[in-house]
Amino acid sequence: MLLYKYRKFDKEERTWDIIRNNELYFSSFRGFNDPFDCNLDFKIDDDYTSEDIDKFKNRISERRKIPKSKLDKGLSLEEYAKELKGYILDMKEKSGILSMSCNCKNILMWSHYADNHKGLCFGFSFDSQDKCFSKGSPVKYSNDDEYLPINVFAVEYEKELTRLFTIKSKYWEYEEEFRFITINSKGLKRFSKQTLKEIIFGCKASKENIKTTIQLCNDNGFQHIQFKKAKKVINKFELEFENIKKEDYLLI
Repeated sequence: MLLYKYRKFDKEERTWDIIRNNELYFSSFRGFNDPFDCNLDFKIDDDYTSEDIDKFKNRISERRKIPKSKLDKGLSLEEYAKELKGYILDMKEKSGILSMSCNCKNILMWSHYADNHKGLCFGFSFDSQDKCFSKGSPVKYSNDDEYLPINVFAVEYEKELTRLFTIKSKYWEYEEEFRFITINSKGLKRFSKQTLKEIIFGCKASKENIKTTIQLCNDNGFQHIQFKKAKKVINKFELEFENIKKEDYLLI
């Protein structure tokens, strides 16, 4: 399965740095364009019961081989919930997210994230052995305008944390997003060069940018990559891709 990263050609050359350094950036949720993204509300304290906290402690004790007595801190239910909420919020602040898409032919994605079809799209293979792509999950889109708040005492705690990072409104469904998450870590992460399989140039990409990109790939150990160019399908609101020969551009 290939996953795609849409990019524009920027003055800072960060897109070309992906090739130069074989690194991808795991960003903070704070830079996202959706104010609800990673910002789900928490379940109200009054909705928790003593049974909820007992089930949670049993789960943690069993999973981490910790005596349940050590989890009893003498805190009230509200205090325990506040402590766990603080832990989750701190973890969220320190974590990084790499957003990709399962679809490389989405016209809106090319417009929004690849500079109005003047940019490119990287196609990566999903390899769980690569540390960069080890923890991935598809984004789930809510069928209506409501969602379940985050439960700090969830028995399936790991799944609840994943849900915090991977549920969005149905209005974003067109993105077909797939996310990789690094808990308590963000910034640049190196990927194996072999996981980058193809580069697709937008239908309005310039010959100069195509040439520079192909040359950089040739000079930095990405000779195996397949290059393609998007073009409009006649009489359809649709894109198709044509293979291009890198030799044709390296001679320009």
